[in-house]
Amino acid sequence: MRIKLSLLILLTFITVIISLLSGSVKLTPRQVVDALLNPACSSYSMIIWQIRLPRTLIALMVGAGLALSGAILQAILCNPLAEPYTLGISGGASLGVAIFILFGSQWGFFLLPLGGWAGAIFSILIVSLLAYHKGFSTTSLILSGIIINFLFSSLVLFLFAIFKPYEIQKVLLWLMGDLSPADVKLVNIGMVIIIPAIVLSLVSFRIIDVLTLGEEKSYSLGVNVKRQRMILYLLASTIAGTCVALSGMIGFVGLLIPHMVRKFFGYAHKWVLPASIFTGAVFLTLADSLARVLIAPIELPVGVLTALIGSMFLLLVLIFGKEWRIG
Repeated sequence: MRIKLSLLILLTFITVIISLLSGSVKLTPRQVVDALLNPACSSYSMIIWQIRLPRTLIALMVGAGLALSGAILQAILCNPLAEPYTLGISGGASLGVAIFILFGSQWGFFLLPLGGWAGAIFSILIVSLLAYHKGFSTTSLILSGIIINFLFSSLVLFLFAIFKPYEIQKVLLWLMGDLSPADVKLVNIGMVIIIPAIVLSLVSFRIIDVLTLGEEKSYSLGVNVKRQRMILYLLASTIAGTCVALSGMIGFVGLLIPHMVRKFFGYAHKWVLPASIFTGAVFLTLADSLARVLIAPIELPVGVLTALIGSMFLLLVLIFGKEWRIG
């Protein structure tokens, strides 16, 4: 397993290089290295340091965060179809962005992720309160998430009816998942929230392993299922909510990657969690690199590519694959 994980880490570094080379302006590896090591002397330093490097770092963090949160949610809910977007986070973030564009557009487009983050956190709190009222069971969490997601999504459609055309275009671009607004400020926000949450998640692998056994066995082993599930849910949802705020709606990463990882690393979360982090980072960074060059100089929203790749892969799994398991 250590060899597999080491190869995955190496692949992540290779993916970063590919991302820094990808774009409408073609650069050689030597030009990229010169811009990184000697920014004052390179004519391409602005392209690397202000555009491509922040975008690459955001792609790494968002891909890692979505995949990790998906792996945690699938485990603690014992549901192979659980992912961040099925638990109300996407609906809340979408509503937050829509409200921000409608009432706060004068503050500037660069503050748009703040609206998405506030909406996602608000959604997480409502789902948590509803589920807590019903004992924080897996059924109550999933149903609460689905209900809140539909409620907030319907409110977004209502706002569309009173939006101006250019405002609708802004929301739609965000809903498609787009990493082009990435800058140093967004990177700092992501590092402050996502990285500490990832570290906390990694040290919780033993509790996650126990929760995959089901409520009865977990209780018999002395685990406070309600408390641990609530903590891990809030942790995973905070990661996912921050990722959505930074990048918009990028689907299938949280659903697809954990299942791919389990095929190669087994079901022990000591390996599933770190492998999901690096696999998610590689997947989204490569998808974003492809989105930049596929029809250059026009850039595709990366969410379009992840949805296309993810849906095709899941269709193949549905037709030819075996039943999915969590543990």
